[in-house]
Amino acid sequence: MSNVIYLDEVLVRLCGDFLVNLLLLWATAQITKLRRPRWRLVSGAAFGTIYELAYLGASWRLWKGFAFFASPLVMFAVFAAMLFIAFGPLKFRRLLTVGGYFILIGLITSGAGLVASYMFAESSLVKYITAFAAILVVAELGWGVVHKVVWQELLHVPITVKLGSKEVEIEALLDTANHLRDPLTGENVIIVEAEALSPLLPEDFLSVVSAKEFDFSDLTLAVANTPWANRFRLLPYTSIGMEHGMLIGFRPDEVSFVQGKTKHKVEDVLIGIYQRSFPPEGEYRALMHPEILQLAAFDAK
Repeated sequence: MSNVIYLDEVLVRLCGDFLVNLLLLWATAQITKLRRPRWRLVSGAAFGTIYELAYLGASWRLWKGFAFFASPLVMFAVFAAMLFIAFGPLKFRRLLTVGGYFILIGLITSGAGLVASYMFAESSLVKYITAFAAILVVAELGWGVVHKVVWQELLHVPITVKLGSKEVEIEALLDTANHLRDPLTGENVIIVEAEALSPLLPEDFLSVVSAKEFDFSDLTLAVANTPWANRFRLLPYTSIGMEHGMLIGFRPDEVSFVQGKTKHKVEDVLIGIYQRSFPPEGEYRALMHPEILQLAAFDAK
């Protein structure tokens, strides 16, 4: 007796699998901060759905090759192809990181779906709704809690700022509220106390930017005919009690931090000079967005 295949059920299953694949790729992109065009995520999800169709057809004996499609090696190759279509090409270490997140979220999603199927008599609708919810919780709520508690509240990261032959190590607080960027280049800005930068800055430059009130003409004179003329920036910002503030910034030769035994260099970043001290005094002397750290770690060779 041949199996009866209902086309509407097949379409619902394929649509549900496509949406799950798409959400998995989206969640992976959110956590790893990989910015990719939406069509690439859609293409990766579509590839996985095509594999699902081939697997189902073989399991229903519409064509041969079930053992091939059910092979763990083939499944792994499909996952790798989905990641490459959505995010590639990537450096090997970053590919492992992205793949790890993708598999972790997938396992959590599968587990949630199985529990829902057991509790609700294998209702496809409930299973997919549960899977969607699990992905959203992991990507938004779960990661947000970890991000806030670990990255912002607990971790003070020592960074090294290098300028010429001089360098200084500064304790930085990972601050999600620091979204300051250079309006011209879009580069991230790390805000650092002026006093902490004193070993790097020329005395004339430091005396001008450290003053409670300074004239920009004095700053221009201080850097005229010096290498600082091409380094310093004026960075507009808005904060509580300061609608149109102006921060003096400069481009360092290098900013780096150490994670484990690996040194990571931060690319495309400016240093903003803060004239006062951060409270509580002494615990940290710089503010930087966690994304700066994450991007540097993911881009490392």
